[in-house]
Amino acid sequence: MRTYYFKLILAVCFLSPYLKECAHAQDLLAGEITSNHVSGFTYDAIITIYAKDTAINRDSIIIAWGDGVNDTVLKISDNKINDLRVITYMGTHLFPGDGVYSISYSGNYRVSGLENIPFSETTSLLLEHTLLISSTYNNSSVQFLSPPYDIGASGEVYNYWPAAYDPDGDSLSYSINAPSGSGSSIPAGISINAITGDLIWNLPSQAGDYAIRLEVTEWRNSTIISTVKREMLIHISAFTSIHMPVSNDIKIYPNPTAGLITVTGLPREPTRITVYNVLGQMVHEETLTRSGEPVIDLSDLTDGIYLIQVKEGQQTHGIRIIKQ
Repeated sequence: MRTYYFKLILAVCFLSPYLKECAHAQDLLAGEITSNHVSGFTYDAIITIYAKDTAINRDSIIIAWGDGVNDTVLKISDNKINDLRVITYMGTHLFPGDGVYSISYSGNYRVSGLENIPFSETTSLLLEHTLLISSTYNNSSVQFLSPPYDIGASGEVYNYWPAAYDPDGDSLSYSINAPSGSGSSIPAGISINAITGDLIWNLPSQAGDYAIRLEVTEWRNSTIISTVKREMLIHISAFTSIHMPVSNDIKIYPNPTAGLITVTGLPREPTRITVYNVLGQMVHEETLTRSGEPVIDLSDLTDGIYLIQVKEGQQTHGIRIIKQ
């Protein structure tokens, strides 16, 4: 049923060449909405969207401010990181007064083939940010240092930390929920520490792409003043290990790297090295031999997270690295 339905979508796109959105559907991966206080009841909303490199060029999007006003906001940056596009939009709005407002954006369409969202290619990526506005205090929302996409491996414990902080020093709490989309679910085995934000997935068993909603709530004087509902994407590979070295002898450094990495402790036989991006696409491949300390040049890759697959005999392992 899923195959035929997807073919129908492709047919509609093919027969509708003037539908710009249809031409590059299924391109949205993850994102969030955050806010900054400007003055009084005026706030900036920052919408950050992670999309495939093939995503269409949207110079503006429409968001709802939660007070009955929908507004067109303009793109302020469009950067390529790890074969993904990180697109940022910003708008400024004067709210009518004290109250709780939900800023939202619904983008068509999500990436196809998500394991925990049926027909994800037909599902919108819904980003939401709830904000308590009061004349008695000012508030800017939580900010993130870690991107909302990551990679893990089947059969291995997956760990993620959002590196969230609040510019006003307010307290934060964390929870996870099913991602936006009809019939979506939380992958089995995922849990989060409500205080630290450490997310653990206990032994994901099936390779594929998974979406989750990470909710970060901001507290001041025991009152909830803001919640950011962040849509994440986790790519689980079929590799047997991404955190441990291949053996006690093989080491790859430096990590993080600016481009050049050195490999030591290789076996006598030639070793195949393959590098994958966060989407599971091969971006580099070569065979190394035990001759001195071979150097792999990844300078041509964009900054981001990569998985180095090392094939040693009959075993295949992987090591996660960061290029920056």
